[in-house]
Amino acid sequence: MRLTEQQITAIKEIDVSGQGGKDAEIATALGHRRASDCYFDAYTENNEKVEYKKQSSTQWFDLIKLAEISGKDENIPILWFMHDDGAVVAIHTCTYAELRDQLGINSIQVRVVRLFSRLCGGLKPQVKIPVKKNIISKFPTVWSK
Repeated sequence: MRLTEQQITAIKEIDVSGQGGKDAEIATALGHRRASDCYFDAYTENNEKVEYKKQSSTQWFDLIKLAEISGKDENIPILWFMHDDGAVVAIHTCTYAELRDQLGINSIQVRVVRLFSRLCGGLKPQVKIPVKKNIISKFPTVWSK
């Protein structure tokens, strides 16, 4: 994914600190159409799905969500907006499948997590795993300050 100068300028103006509520602003800045789905936050100008994650140090990611995603949804790009005190300093990208691989999550672990989720049924449990900044920095850089 490549960003235009206009998109970069718009992203620089957003304060992405705090919990949630920034996806609509990011979508507007990038010219994306906001969506609200389990696995993605918006559609790009080419009508492709994209997920946004904002990170300053450690991001807690739902392991069940990561295990349950399959098929073509595994290839949905995630844009990681790395920030210092809310100011975006870099954007990295990967897919859900690449994230799972980088975290060392194997097929047996995926099956166990899926089974756990099904056994819990309507309880809708979440199992959070840490995704550290150094892991995300290994992924391709879309933009950096």
